[in-house]
Amino acid sequence: RRDYAAALVACMQDGLTVLSPEGIVTEVSPSFCRMTGFGRPELIGRGCPYPYWPQATPEGLARGFARIREAGVGEWDLEFQTKGGERLPAKALHEVPHIHPGKAAFEM
Repeated sequence: RRDYAAALVACMQDGLTVLSPEGIVTEVSPSFCRMTGFGRPELIGRGCPYPYWPQATPEGLARGFARIREAGVGEWDLEFQTKGGERLPAKALHEVPHIHPGKAAFEM
C-alpha cells in the first residue's frame, strides 16, 4: 500500500502531502516541493507546525487543522509560506481513505 501511495503521489500535478493518522508528513508530491521550495527530506517526518505554515499564524492553522481532522473531511482556503518567505495561496482538502471500515490507511 505504501509503495502504491508513493507512486500515486509522485505523479500528481497538484501539490499534495500525505499525512499519517497522527498528522506526520509521510509523503509529498514533487509539485508540492517545487511550489514551496522545501525539499522532500525537509518535510518527511514533520508534524504541526509544518515548515510551510506562515510563521505568524501557526496557532490558528493548527486549530483549523485539528477541527478538520476531527471531522474526517473538509476544505478551507489558507496561505502557505515558501521556504524563501513568500506567501502562497492554497486550498487545503482533507480526506481520510479507509481500506477497512473504521481504520484509516493514511490522510491526504
